[in-house]
Amino acid sequence: MDDVPFQSLVLRPARRGKPRHVSSVGQALAFLKNDWTHKQGPACLRAKLTCTGALEGHFSPVEARAAFLDALLDAGIRVEEGNTTFMETLTNTLRAVRE
Repeated sequence: MDDVPFQSLVLRPARRGKPRHVSSVGQALAFLKNDWTHKQGPACLRAKLTCTGALEGHFSPVEARAAFLDALLDAGIRVEEGNTTFMETLTNTLRAVRE
């Protein structure tokens, strides 16, 4: 399985800590599997399945990114995309999925 790039996201920890850059489906899946410290609810499980499916060619990177963003939102993790806010990032991603 080759990694699949997507538009970069910056995850901002709630406490002091270094921001985390995620710019591919593989990085998102690794974060979900190895570094997820929140409750693993339906959004997290859906993101894992969608990211795995994207690596296997069943979903697009845009769909994987959208599922990952949904899990981050569900967990209350602050996300930035360049100078945009999380809600702007989520809105832009959802528009791309619908196109």
